[in-house]
This record gives sequence, structure tokens and C-alpha cells, in this order.
Amino acid sequence: MREYRTPKAPFECKSEIKKSIFIAALEHIDSEEQASKIILSARSSHTKASHHCYAYIIGPQSAIARSSDDGEPQGTAGKPILEAMRMANLGFSCLVVTRYFGGIKLGAAGLSRAYAASASQAIKSCELLLMREHIIINADVAYESLSLAKRYISQQGCTLLNEQYGQLASLEIAAANEAAAGAALSYFAGSLKAEAVLAPCNKYIPISEGA
Repeated sequence: MREYRTPKAPFECKSEIKKSIFIAALEHIDSEEQASKIILSARSSHTKASHHCYAYIIGPQSAIARSSDDGEPQGTAGKPILEAMRMANLGFSCLVVTRYFGGIKLGAAGLSRAYAASASQAIKSCELLLMREHIIINADVAYESLSLAKRYISQQGCTLLNEQYGQLASLEIAAANEAAAGAALSYFAGSLKAEAVLAPCNKYIPISEGA
């Protein structure tokens, strides 16, 4: 199943390269509007900075990806930042690198290395969540079978995302792969005589590294 990483919380770090100060700010986003607000916030917080270069990715696998050199020579800032994000498999993330010019020109190659290094430092230092795609099952279970249902979910490596109670217990279950989803459907429909169906869309849920 597909996966990506995203910041658990907003993160910022600073570095100095040939007297220029680089401030990298990495944050989770859900939309381009949120990215725009983060970029605007960086400009407002560092009004005397020379450049506010950035890249952001909406969705997994770079479904939407944008970058900007913000006045630096073309391809020397936004592209290296975006490439660092892609190398780290980031999704739903915005990374702004603010530069205070220190009086020494870095040249095109030097700028690319500096922005790439600043972006990479933020990504490596930030606490990231690993988000993995799961198949979603919706099951309506009789109350007398609820304990068996929950035991199956915990023992078979599935995740109970949500539960609601009415005439039946309505469970939203995340299965890690097609085999697990198929087995769960068979168990709920066969052993528990429950109505269980696949949801129309998969979901990405946070998991522990190495799981």
C-alpha cells in the first residue's frame, strides 16, 4: 500500500552558509490555501529577509506540487527544496526557506546546495508521521458479537477507526492490505453474520515506523 510522511507539528531550524542565514520552516497542510497562509506568515515574520523560497506538496505521491525561487536565479531554490521533500517522501507538507543575504554571493550551484541543505536539515530534524494507505471496511455488528469483533480487529492487525451505536454497532475498520481486508470481510459476514462492506475510498492513517 502507498505511504507518505508529514510533519507532526510545525518545525523551524536555522543555519548559516557563507554569512547568509537560512531559516527553514516545515509544516503540515491540507490545501493550497493553507500553504499560502504559511508562506505569507514567513514573509510577515521576516520582513527584512532577502528571499522566501518554498515548495509544497498536496496529497501523496506529489499529487499537487508547487515551488518558487522568489527572486533567486531560476531553479536554484524552489526546485532543490521540492526535490528534498520528494526524496523524503513527504506529502501534505509545506517548506519555506527564508534567506537573509550575508553579503557573499554563493553562485547558482552554491545556492542550490544551500537551499537543498537547509531543506534537508529541517526534514531530518522534524518529527514526521508515517501515513500509510489502508482499505476501509464498514461493518454493522450485533451487540452480542461486538466483543468477538473487537478481538478479531486487535488480533489480526486491523485498526478500529470509529464506532457508533444504534440498533447495531457500526464499526469503521482499517485493513493494512487486500488480504487482510478480504479475511475481515469473510469473518464478519461468515462467523459474525454481520453486514460488512468495503468503503468507496481508502484512507491514510498514521502508523509506527517499521510496522
